[in-house]
Amino acid sequence: MDRNGIYFEGLVRPRRLRARRELSKPVSSLIPATSGADDFFSTLCELVPVALESYRLSALRRRVPACLRMLGVQSPQEACLRLAERPELAGRLLDVVLLGVTEFFRDPEVFEFLGRTVLVEWAEKPRPRRIWSAACSSGQELYSLAMCVHARGLLRETELVGSDCRAAAVEAARTGVYPVIELETVPRRWCAEYFEVDGSFAEIARVLRNRARWEISDLLCETLPGPWDMVLYRNMSIYLDAATADQVWRRVIAELAPGGILITGRADHPPEELPLRRLVSCVYQKEESHD
Repeated sequence: MDRNGIYFEGLVRPRRLRARRELSKPVSSLIPATSGADDFFSTLCELVPVALESYRLSALRRRVPACLRMLGVQSPQEACLRLAERPELAGRLLDVVLLGVTEFFRDPEVFEFLGRTVLVEWAEKPRPRRIWSAACSSGQELYSLAMCVHARGLLRETELVGSDCRAAAVEAARTGVYPVIELETVPRRWCAEYFEVDGSFAEIARVLRNRARWEISDLLCETLPGPWDMVLYRNMSIYLDAATADQVWRRVIAELAPGGILITGRADHPPEELPLRRLVSCVYQKEESHD
């Protein structure tokens, strides 16, 4: 526990069992390119406003079985026919293909580090701050930061913005209602302070929801204009082809203020030539300009 009460004792991460929707016949977990998966994604690319062609094809192919389950079909060929009949399903498929994996206080040691270092400095040098969660999914990680910022008494002067290319994910973040089971990774005393539980769902406290702003934005095409004092860009670059990933890293870092903080995922590796200094695992600081 630090001197302002930001602590993460008692976090438990039980294994979660996820129910699977079964079809009348099993769908293979591996769909080779020759089976029509590539044609399926070509069809989908034409129907959604997201540049799926910039994602690694091997990563997309792993999502084919989930797409088939959602459409209720047995093969990519049948999926193409279903999309031709009902193109409005493409938007729902986008949420399946670009599955956002996130949770509250993901990698808790990152939030512990921020709580005892970066946010201490912010409190000692108060001024308006801006935080952007790029590819935010349904918002859990930005809300996690919002709790830490509020605990430091910094919420009033902090702008919190999340963006994602999926409208459904952005709406879920804006609503701020999550299954109670997701509170398992929230520090215990903060569950009561920042959530209102109703049955099997929990709603984020209004004080946090009112400070967060959410936008539909495709990071492959645009970045939200900075300068940002902190950017969360986690676990997306690993799904992009190398050239696209490099371009996105450069555009994101360009919007980070000198001295600003970048939060990445464990498997993320920003290009070495970018002006970043690694502080701890998943946390970087943009070097100050000396021009």
